[in-house]
Amino acid sequence: MACQVMRTRNVADTVFWQRAGYLQPVGTPWPADVQSAIASVGRSDASAIRTELLRQLALTDSGSLSSACWVEAALGSWCEARGETQKALVHLKKAETLAEDAANAVDWLRLAQAPLLVKLGQKGTATTLLAPLIAREDNSPAMLAAMSKLGVIKLSGGSPQHGVRLLHRAVVDSGGVEWPGKSSARADLALGLLMIGEIAEGKNQLRQAQTQFQAEGEIEQLAKSLFNEQKFLEHSEADKTEIAALEQRLQTMQL
Repeated sequence: MACQVMRTRNVADTVFWQRAGYLQPVGTPWPADVQSAIASVGRSDASAIRTELLRQLALTDSGSLSSACWVEAALGSWCEARGETQKALVHLKKAETLAEDAANAVDWLRLAQAPLLVKLGQKGTATTLLAPLIAREDNSPAMLAAMSKLGVIKLSGGSPQHGVRLLHRAVVDSGGVEWPGKSSARADLALGLLMIGEIAEGKNQLRQAQTQFQAEGEIEQLAKSLFNEQKFLEHSEADKTEIAALEQRLQTMQL
């Protein structure tokens, strides 16, 4: 039933999945269609339950991940979206353990934990988690995603120049390598450039990110980017016509 609701309505009841996992008898596997149902969310069009992590895991050999791993990964990303940081981290750590034989999946699961650790005041732990991925220097999607997340940590930690350099390397100087979440990284780069006074390039990167959000159907991300741009323009005493145009666009989106 829960799988059918995900497929037809793009709705996921985190309480149900958590309760089902708690009541599941030890040694009893999840039904086979759980794996395919959650994996298909990661490959589907944008929706409230298609998260960045599920998109990333769908890039891996998703068939090698157990249903239990998919459930924990999904719960982790859904709990994060609900602001339940500690619960999200617990689920993602469980998913990482269950994915130990799928190296690519483990990379994405560790990446997903880094922002949660930052929210819990553990920037050092988050940096330590990202460092081995960045040290590979193989220009892989996971390596570049890790670099972009470290860049965001530096931006928020009072080192904007360092953060911009890391984000620029991951987003602009990466030879066109794509990964789910790159559009968000580009938006972060744009904000970093604006922070350090690189207004023209910051706006250029912001426009590119917004175009990508639109193309990907990530309307909430687009709205967030437009809102951040509006606030920046207000604080920088920009042209009121430009600010009014952003306000009108946001009102049109009804978000």
